[in-house]
Amino acid sequence: QAHIAEEVLVDQSRLKPNDPGLWYLLAEVQGLSGNIVGLHQSRAEYFILNGNLDQAEKQLNYALKLTRGDYLNSAKITQRLRDIAEMREQMENM
Repeated sequence: QAHIAEEVLVDQSRLKPNDPGLWYLLAEVQGLSGNIVGLHQSRAEYFILNGNLDQAEKQLNYALKLTRGDYLNSAKITQRLRDIAEMREQMENM
């Protein structure tokens, strides 16, 4: 059942990408379904939306370590880490 809930929440996260509560719930469900990479990615999104870029970066680095050999997922995570670096730059230049 956790896998079904995960599918529904992933769809919802695409419709409402700025809902931190949704990302939090998705991370919990991904943990229950054994999708640990997804859990870390969803936690990162939650932390980004709450302005905690340090924690988001940590979560993505945890996920990145687990994606060795998975080029596509690894590339997505690396891009998100770049996005965080850009967000930091923008915040410093305000």
